[in-house]
Amino acid sequence: MKRLLLIVLVSLCSPAIAQTHRFQVSIIAAIQSGLAVPTPTIWYVRKDGGARKTCDGKADAAPVGTKSNQHCAFGDYRFLYDDQSGKPLKWVMAGGDKVILKDGPWRVGFNQGASSNDVWGRTGLGPQASEAPPIPAGTAAMHTQIFGENFASCSSTNKTQLFGGFGLYHVLSLAATSFVDVECIELTRHSQCIQHGDPAVPGGCSRDFPFDDYAVEGVVTDQGTHDVLMQDMWIHGFPDRGVLGAIGGSVTCLRCDIAYNGMAGWDFDDGTGQDGTSHPFGTPSINNATWNFLYSTIEYSGCNQAYPGTGAISCYGQSNGGYGDGMGAPPGTALNINFDHSVSRYNVQDGLDPGHIDTGSSTLSITNSAFYGNGGGQLKWGYNFASATITGNTFIGNCLRMAAPLADNAAAYNAHLGDFCRAGSTLSWNYRDGQTVNFSSNTIASYGPLLFTLGCSTPGGCPNAHTTFQKNVILGYDNPATYNLGGSGGGPSFLYCQDNTNVVNGGAQQMDCGKLGVFTRASNVFFGVRGVTCLATEKCADPLFVAEPKGNGANFTPAELDGFNTALQSGSPATGRGAAPQIVGTPPAVVTAPPPTVTPPPVVTPPPAVTPPAETGTWFTVIPAEKQAQTLSVSVPAGTTYRFGDTKNNKWCTPVTVSTAITVSDWDAGALDCDEGTPKEMDILETSALRAVTLIDSSVTPAILTPKTVPAAGSALPKRLRP
Repeated sequence: MKRLLLIVLVSLCSPAIAQTHRFQVSIIAAIQSGLAVPTPTIWYVRKDGGARKTCDGKADAAPVGTKSNQHCAFGDYRFLYDDQSGKPLKWVMAGGDKVILKDGPWRVGFNQGASSNDVWGRTGLGPQASEAPPIPAGTAAMHTQIFGENFASCSSTNKTQLFGGFGLYHVLSLAATSFVDVECIELTRHSQCIQHGDPAVPGGCSRDFPFDDYAVEGVVTDQGTHDVLMQDMWIHGFPDRGVLGAIGGSVTCLRCDIAYNGMAGWDFDDGTGQDGTSHPFGTPSINNATWNFLYSTIEYSGCNQAYPGTGAISCYGQSNGGYGDGMGAPPGTALNINFDHSVSRYNVQDGLDPGHIDTGSSTLSITNSAFYGNGGGQLKWGYNFASATITGNTFIGNCLRMAAPLADNAAAYNAHLGDFCRAGSTLSWNYRDGQTVNFSSNTIASYGPLLFTLGCSTPGGCPNAHTTFQKNVILGYDNPATYNLGGSGGGPSFLYCQDNTNVVNGGAQQMDCGKLGVFTRASNVFFGVRGVTCLATEKCADPLFVAEPKGNGANFTPAELDGFNTALQSGSPATGRGAAPQIVGTPPAVVTAPPPTVTPPPVVTPPPAVTPPAETGTWFTVIPAEKQAQTLSVSVPAGTTYRFGDTKNNKWCTPVTVSTAITVSDWDAGALDCDEGTPKEMDILETSALRAVTLIDSSVTPAILTPKTVPAAGSALPKRLRP
């Protein structure tokens, strides 16, 4: 094994920091010691690669013959973390390295589900113990990268596929990791059994031997997940969630499609809550975390994907053992949300439901996006967003759409689907006193029973809330199928206000909308909406959309609002209002990925060059080689000269003199190793004054945790001080 000498300022040497930022510290160490800044290792996986014993994984080449230790690619994705020894799994790459996955598809997990032993995974522990560990964390200056081979020109047809099977819990773990980029990857499974829904169509997944060939989740995260980018990803076909878990910082999805996941699309609720305990809800996100969902799509959550195939084979709502939110979060959550140029469509329940954001002070931004075909509300949000900006969006309130056939899905995909229009309104949000909402320049076409439900969650009302409601274009339709769901003839009702602090029999009671503070309406256009009186700057007139559907009442059809065109005809009374023109359902334009935002590494001024001292003094041993098991971390004062050495082979590294107080750490990897693979002892050169040398962390046998004092030159102590 190689060994690494890390040199860090004393103020940075707490064990937690050293563990979390080891790679960043190594860069500082390299600068301070005059070494070159580390560069990432690039690892390759390809179909004609070799096994771990044959290839080192560090070249984009096939092996030649069967000779060991060749410079060539791995022949299986699993070789990146599994050496087939049956021992605990560990990634071969370090934080900040890059992996290029070629060819594919690549299986994750066991090759079979009939036995607890396989050539992959932990010996005797079954298929669940074969999942890859969390990806090693990178640093702000150097992210760990897991890339499909076409990452530079990724499209919907050239992603590299990873598929999980035989009871695997997840395909990709981003838990407890940070500064990681995953690009141009497809995550899925190769089966169509289901975990949620009654009756189970086409059948339930076998969760014991013999296991069905499935993985439960696509991606898992936790409170340690931050500074993560998922770009050009297709996460689909899982029987539970596409992405599951809390986060602890910024997580971004750019050009992602999260589709056909049996329980939910992206669920920040990890399901760990237990009623009647101090932890009744799922683990909350922390550190004022931020979710960025950009130029991406969440669709068909609550639906199980056919395999082979791409459409839904069965869908289930809450009344039939399912769920189906496109996005959800547990109570007790604080989460900033940026949802831009994205789509939420055909989710069994709510399109986007951060309704439980009820802790801290977060911000919500929903811009230039489209919501349609969702069975519940198109968009809902909770009361703890200090500000909410909802601008430039299109909302199609066709909450009964999945009750009818939809192209590309099985004929009976909705045979056990219910709970249509369960939210009652197309949009709903909640205030706390003092909150600001900007709901402007949006286009809404809806037949839902109600357009807006607004609630106040501050006892006594929300007199200091401020809402700007302007330049919206709202077109209502009369759909008789909603009459038994709370609707009535004449189209949807405009507004309902409720007091969330006054709950009777599980329902918030109606309140005077005047208690929701300052509500500024201006320059809106309404047509086909009940209960609205247009103000002086508003218009109650047909907005005249291009190819505007005209079906109403008895003439309304289930597909009436499909492909809605938000462009306005010439002479429209809504000119200059509403969202930008689009045909709903048309894929958005592909955008070039912005360069990643990288925090520059700390500026470190290297110490002045030091001429190695003449070895004329006496060397004193701090830790002898025979008692050092793994690591050594020692605090030494300014002016100290130290060296590492190998007494057995009589080899000694170049001595180093430090100009400032430092901590010296001897790790099992590195470049300052003058005798690779051999335990080193650490010696301190005698000095003109006593120097206190303190062991901070050491895996010696026995451990030595007390200070050692190196004597001054000429003292009568023996040459080597043994602990």
